[in-house]
Amino acid sequence: MDSTEKPKTGTAGWFDLTIPNGEAVRDFYQGVIGWTSEPTDMDGYDDYSTIAPGTGECVAGVCHARGCNADLPPQWLYRGGRGRQHHKVQGNRRRAYRRAEIDG
Repeated sequence: MDSTEKPKTGTAGWFDLTIPNGEAVRDFYQGVIGWTSEPTDMDGYDDYSTIAPGTGECVAGVCHARGCNADLPPQWLYRGGRGRQHHKVQGNRRRAYRRAEIDG
């Protein structure tokens, strides 16, 4: 996407989230945003590449806090270049907020 295009709902630059409970967080974002995922074998466990709905584009990684990531605090880390969107584009914020409240 060039900098003049309006991003589609559910798209992002590239983000990584490193957390202790990768499966639960993967499932949460699938419910709130509609991302699906593909596992990435990390030699004994899986991290996940998340895929934007409707585009098939990989947009983020959900990583377990293990190995070289063990000491990272749980937070989204943005990795992007010039002209990329630095935020997630959410279609229905109220619905997403309600879902976040329900799921904790």
